Amino acid sequence: MRELFEIVDEYLKLSPLRFHTPLHKGKVAEILDLTARFDVTEVGDFDNLLESSGVLLRLKEKCQEVFSSQLSLLSTSGTTLCNLVMCHALKSFGKIAILRSSHKSIFSAISLFSLDVIIIDDFDEWQMGQTASLKKIEQAFIDGAMSIVITSPSYYGDVADYAEISKLCKKYNAIFAVDEAHGTHLYFGDNLPVAGKFADIVSGSFHKTLPTFTGSAVLNVYHEGLISFVEESYHLLHSTSPQYLSLLSIEYVIDNFENIKRKMSKFVENVVFLKKRLIDSGFTLKSKGDVAKLVIEFCSAQKVAEALERVNVFCEFNDNRDIVFLLSYVDSLEDYDGLVSALVFAKQFDDEVPKFEGKINFSPISFLPYQKALLLPFEEVDINESVGRISFGNFGIYPPCFPLVIYGEYISSEVVELYKSGRAFFGIKNEKVRVLKKKFEE
Repeated sequence: MRELFEIVDEYLKLSPLRFHTPLHKGKVAEILDLTARFDVTEVGDFDNLLESSGVLLRLKEKCQEVFSSQLSLLSTSGTTLCNLVMCHALKSFGKIAILRSSHKSIFSAISLFSLDVIIIDDFDEWQMGQTASLKKIEQAFIDGAMSIVITSPSYYGDVADYAEISKLCKKYNAIFAVDEAHGTHLYFGDNLPVAGKFADIVSGSFHKTLPTFTGSAVLNVYHEGLISFVEESYHLLHSTSPQYLSLLSIEYVIDNFENIKRKMSKFVENVVFLKKRLIDSGFTLKSKGDVAKLVIEFCSAQKVAEALERVNVFCEFNDNRDIVFLLSYVDSLEDYDGLVSALVFAKQFDDEVPKFEGKINFSPISFLPYQKALLLPFEEVDINESVGRISFGNFGIYPPCFPLVIYGEYISSEVVELYKSGRAFFGIKNEKVRVLKKKFEE
């Protein structure tokens, strides 16, 4: 029985309004034409992704023109692979500063490569997207960090102050790295905030923001001194069997750069009009620097999201307070009409105050340094009995896949309530979590 096929097929039969990844949204004809017939491997003149000398080398060079980079490396394993490559390369330069709000893949790199890290608690000031406190970043450099990795745009569409962070990095001769998974489309617009103008190395997703197949991503290097380290890490970590459907969809986007730029200009106008309609209809919008993110605040976002699904409108994620919708130039004005109508309908279910009233970006409390907690004995307990215990693991909302609790932090009642509200979590299996054995918590 093809259960997965049946589930996806039933979803598509709904003719849903898709405000989630991948951003082709099943609409782009050139992507729809890429069927199993094009699912090939590295034979003949198809080139070798890891040792490119032909067509794939030329595709990388076109990417370098689009992103104004010194080197562009393609990934068919998503930005997660790019982040792993980036962090592995940065290890060669010494201690790495990361933000507490980093994606799961950044924390995975710590464990995989035994990285020496300084974790900057940005939850209190960065608010999941505003620029991290420059004072805290500078302190990380004073404490010995030789590079910093930030996430921008955030999952909620906020863009960091690249220029100021870059100045600090130059002051301390540190490497500036950005997980820009949610911002690749910004290079296809006019005067939109892009990390590549300031950073030394940037990982970016295509499928999160542009019409490509899931898994399509790019790692752009802007500092010549990083190239050999990045290439070595890339060869170590990327699959030797890249997905050609993803590569073909990347080629479509890159070869249509100018055409997409024109469509992006009209898209920006449409989004401004959409947001005005929503504000006039009484909705509270929160997205800032990223035009492709629509973030709407509710009292009980989970109930509203469930109501939207009843009328076949699907968002990217909600955190019980905000709902995040991913917009794209492939959206039509009719799609936005449908979204506004659906939101007006669903708003009637937002009249109750949920049990979980806190923000998703509460400030966590660490008990042990991350690397030390990794080495201690653990036990499994029921999630309902975990409040106040010290976590042996990372877990949080999926999507967007950033940890609400990491190794060495206390598990709060707010996180447990959020889990019980029905949101999808990673890192929790059969309602159990790993915690340090009690004798190590004392």
